[in-house]
Amino acid sequence: MVAIYSAVGLRDDELNDRLGKAMAGGPMQWLAIKRLRRDAHEPAASCWLHGPSFCFST
Repeated sequence: MVAIYSAVGLRDDELNDRLGKAMAGGPMQWLAIKRLRRDAHEPAASCWLHGPSFCFST
């Protein structure tokens, strides 16, 4: 099954750059991700990639 949709305007260039830098840290770092947090919180040491409305954390 294939789904094709338009994503015009959905991409965030600043977040894309931050994600690229985080992934450049090596596969062992991003493989440690355990949670997708959607609650508001301050960035912490467990945050692998912290965004304004989400956080990938270890």
